[in-house]
Amino acid sequence: MHPRSTVVLGALLVTVTGLPGTATPAAGATTDARIQAIEDPSSPIAAAKKAVEELGDAEEARAVPALIKLLYEPHQGRTLAPEAAFALFEIGKPSADALLKVVQSKDPDLQAWAAAHHVAEALLWTEAASVLADLGDPRAQAPLLRLLRDRSANPQLELFVQRRVASALGRLHSRPAVDRLAELVTVDDMQARHEVERALVQIGGRAGLPAVERAAGAGSWELRQIGLDGFTMLGGGADRPAFQKMMQREADIITADCRAHPGYVGCHDQPALLPKMLGRVRGFGRRLDAAARCGQDVPCWTARLQDGDPGVRERAVLELARRATGKQVDPLFTAAGDPDAAVRLAAVQALEWLLANDAGARAVGQRHIPALEASRARGQDTVGGARFDAPLRRILHRLRVPRAAATATTGRRPA
Repeated sequence: MHPRSTVVLGALLVTVTGLPGTATPAAGATTDARIQAIEDPSSPIAAAKKAVEELGDAEEARAVPALIKLLYEPHQGRTLAPEAAFALFEIGKPSADALLKVVQSKDPDLQAWAAAHHVAEALLWTEAASVLADLGDPRAQAPLLRLLRDRSANPQLELFVQRRVASALGRLHSRPAVDRLAELVTVDDMQARHEVERALVQIGGRAGLPAVERAAGAGSWELRQIGLDGFTMLGGGADRPAFQKMMQREADIITADCRAHPGYVGCHDQPALLPKMLGRVRGFGRRLDAAARCGQDVPCWTARLQDGDPGVRERAVLELARRATGKQVDPLFTAAGDPDAAVRLAAVQALEWLLANDAGARAVGQRHIPALEASRARGQDTVGGARFDAPLRRILHRLRVPRAAATATTGRRPA
């Protein structure tokens, strides 16, 4: 979720509006004038946007407090949160240092500003968590894990924080978060369950697999499908019998429901109903077949990027993100142009993390800059492509500016 002029968090309503005006920084404006342009609610939106971009390009650390506020407060009725987030990303470590204070509730100036502007502290945490994930800063893992463990008197607010923080920890490939994520993966909310399951899949390993298996049998059919998806993204060949049992259980549930309620849609022709309802999910098993064949073999997973099944290609992207180094990363850049949106998203998220932590991957990526630029340009013309603009922009920045990886150099890729 990105902030808008009206943000609803459970029972909390946040309304912030800008005021019209004509102030604008002159050409060649100083840093102070640019900061003033984004802090002054009367400055035109075009001037404020330009100032944000110039402050980011200049990697101006003094602008960080003002840019952080733009994550939450619209300017002239329009959000500049995406532009502010990218500027903070460009600035790098000074941004990470400030945002770490936000997620630890150790920025009294921002907290006082938020109280005056009716911005919930939960929103401070979650937007900061998202930008910390953009930065790939491993220092964020411990404070974000504390937020994931926190309880709230407002269940909706707690769920909102858990969903957003889980997503950030997944993007950070945070192994210490696996146990807590496993506790949350059976949550009875579709969005939250999806984010938690996705985080476990991005982190990888078998530690979260038993919990994902439980999620595959808990809740409504829509919720159980999320667990089945995650189970086949994490499991191996040895887990194929367990998956077959899950499929049989689903068939038994449908059969029992039809016996109890013969008037349900489709129950008059049960032999046709089972394939219709379970056909797509049974196809998830192809991922486990690929895992049985490839194991930890990088060339084998690279070949699976050409598979006709998008789920197998997505699984291949995830496996390569955990294992590939140097030139082996090359196919992931190609996967960033996959026709399937889920595969493409997995690839760009994997590349963001790899480029933040692997100098060899950044070297390999240089020759892919033109293709990535072309992909970003094409996506800007479509609604579906817009979701990839921000990660592609960050990838291109890391490739063009070697020091852009500095915020993540204290992290290590897990084996």
